[in-house]
Amino acid sequence: MVLVLPHGHRLAKAGKIALEDLLDGPLIFMNRDSSVRRILDDAYASHGRHPTPSYEAAYMSTAIGMVRAGLGVTLLPSSALEVRTASDLACRVIDHPKLKRRICILRKRRQSFSPAAEAFARSLQKLSRKWFPTAATAR
Repeated sequence: MVLVLPHGHRLAKAGKIALEDLLDGPLIFMNRDSSVRRILDDAYASHGRHPTPSYEAAYMSTAIGMVRAGLGVTLLPSSALEVRTASDLACRVIDHPKLKRRICILRKRRQSFSPAAEAFARSLQKLSRKWFPTAATAR
């Protein structure tokens, strides 16, 4: 997960950023139905914290738009296209054991993928190696 914030924000150039560092400013979270929100809620709960976000968004692009508008900061998956293309914003990694999620492709034994699914799996592995060089990829 990465913290998405304006370049001028006090944490944009900070060293290590902890979840608690975000509690004194406006937070933009994904809505409660989002897996991203569940990950954030679990991470904060592991520290006995239950922050109330200033804003909630249904879409990552909306959360990023709110950051651009100066309404707060947000935490989003580093793999999200919206995060990867937001060059006008700063993105900082928040290293916390609960701020991780696994993306998997499953296939039944002795059953092959369709050509399209095989191409998708190869693309996902290629992007995974590019974006997350330390992450393990299995075949």
